[in-house]
Amino acid sequence: MIQMSKLASFSTLVISLTLIGEVLADPTVVAHKAEIEKPHDAAEAMAGISRTKTEVRGWDHLVEVLARRGGDPVQLARVFQDKRLPWFSDISFSPRPRESHALYRHFKNKDKISAARTFMKKWRRALAASEASYEVSAAVITSILLVETQLGKVTGDHTVLYRLARIAAVSKPENVQWNYERLRTQGEQVTLEELQNRSRYLEDTFAPEILALLEIADRNRIDIFRVKGSIAGAFGYPQFLPSSFLRFGVDADGDGRVSLFSFPDSIASVAHFLNHFGWRKGLTRAQQRAILWNYNKSDAYVDTVLDIADLLSSNKPM
Repeated sequence: MIQMSKLASFSTLVISLTLIGEVLADPTVVAHKAEIEKPHDAAEAMAGISRTKTEVRGWDHLVEVLARRGGDPVQLARVFQDKRLPWFSDISFSPRPRESHALYRHFKNKDKISAARTFMKKWRRALAASEASYEVSAAVITSILLVETQLGKVTGDHTVLYRLARIAAVSKPENVQWNYERLRTQGEQVTLEELQNRSRYLEDTFAPEILALLEIADRNRIDIFRVKGSIAGAFGYPQFLPSSFLRFGVDADGDGRVSLFSFPDSIASVAHFLNHFGWRKGLTRAQQRAILWNYNKSDAYVDTVLDIADLLSSNKPM
């Protein structure tokens, strides 16, 4: 029987993550030893960070941000000194990012919709159980999984830690200044204050995700550098960020672990996420859009998910 109400509890469940194409079944796997000597204590770690940027491969600003937010300085020094992490380099970003609807148009073609309908038939029990527990329709859940990873086919092979670090580190003052000069040279009408505000938003959003990923790796003794996902640092079939995994992951198949590379778990986790933000039956289109905005802050994304859900619900031929 599928248990829909059980949240991920680290005291009773273990986590399964994709590690270079594999699913980790044994949570006792010892993490790969870092290629540098571990600092002896927090004071020594922070002193080393302060002495020279090269000790943390140019990530000094981010490491300090993470330490101020409660990260363990010893762990942070060890991770950001690891030679598997590329050196920090300039990170371009925009103060007013916007996605085009054209980016998502192909998800509504005949083949994609047909694949989604086949998926709904195959996983009808898991989808029905989630709908009963969380009031999120099978069509909406399937639509999200289709847009996020083409129903599990494309989950990403990027190192999640590095991708999260790249986004969180845009707030480095030298990086903000570099972007300001770059955009002004290109003729963009942008102020330094706009870029500073946008960089702080990205730091506030993604620095906690790094700490959440460190927590996942630490508690399960997995090698953080082998956790793979998208260019935005999300992973699994539903492309959750680490904090969403910790908050909304559900062990729906009852195997004693939460895996975002299990369709029953992924289906229930998506439903739990939406339900948490207020999804119920009978919502208006505007209310649905507002809730989906928490999943991806993109009008094009939200519109696409709802359009596909409408197609799947109607069951009309394409």
